Amino acid sequence: MLVKTFVKNNLVLCVASVVLVVFFLGYLVGMEVGQDTVRKQELANLEQRLAELKDSKSNTPSQISKDNDPLLGDPDAPLSIVEFSNFQCKFCLRFYSDTLPLLKTQYIDTGKVNLIYRDFPIPKIYDNSMSAALASECANEQGKFWEYHDILFENQHTWRQNESDLSLLTFKQFANTLVLNQEKFDSCLDSGKYADEINSDVGDGRDYAVSGTPTFFVGNDKVGYSSLFGTQSFSDFQKIIDEKLEQ
Repeated sequence: MLVKTFVKNNLVLCVASVVLVVFFLGYLVGMEVGQDTVRKQELANLEQRLAELKDSKSNTPSQISKDNDPLLGDPDAPLSIVEFSNFQCKFCLRFYSDTLPLLKTQYIDTGKVNLIYRDFPIPKIYDNSMSAALASECANEQGKFWEYHDILFENQHTWRQNESDLSLLTFKQFANTLVLNQEKFDSCLDSGKYADEINSDVGDGRDYAVSGTPTFFVGNDKVGYSSLFGTQSFSDFQKIIDEKLEQ
C-alpha cells in the first residue's frame, strides 16, 4: 500500500513538473514572439523614417531660421549647425557626449562653424522634455544656457524617468548648482514663461520636415543646407562641413 501511494505521489509530481516546464517554455516563446513583434515594428518605423528622409533630401530648405536661439561659437562663422533637439532624448545625449566635443574642438573653437540650439520637445514620447526645455530657456534668461544645457545632458539619467513634479524640483536644483537667481528661475519655470518661444521652434522644425530628434541642418544661406538625422558620427559632419567650406 505504501509503495502504491509513493508511486502515485511521484507520478503526480512528475506530471506537475512537466506541466510547469511546458507552461514556462510557452511563456518564454510568447515573450520572444512579443519582443520579435516589437523589434519588427521598430524596424518598420526606422525604414519608414529613412524613406521619408531620402525623399525629402532634395526638399531641404535653402534657408534655415536661427531665430534668436542660443548660439555656441563665433556668430560670424562661415557655417552653422542648426540643431533641433530635446534634452530627454537618448540619441541627443549621444550627440552631446560623442560628437559635439570633436565638433567643438575642430570647428567651433576654430571659428569655422557655430552651433544653434533649437527646441523640439516631444511630450507624447518624452514626458519631461517640455519642462526641461522651459528650464533651459529660464537659464538662458540669466545668461547660462550652455551651462544648463550641459548639466541637463550630463545628468539625464537622474531625471528622464521621473514624475513631472520631481523633475521640476530637479531642474530647480540644477539652477541652484549654477548659482542662478533662484527666485527668478523658479518663477520663470513655474509660469511656463517661454512656452510660446519653444512652440515657435517646434513650428519651424515641422516646416523643415523635422519629425524626430536630433535633426541637424548644416550650411548657410549662400551655399544652402544639408540635413542629418539621428545619431551621426563626427566624420558624417566633417564630410559635409569640409565640402561646404570649399564652396
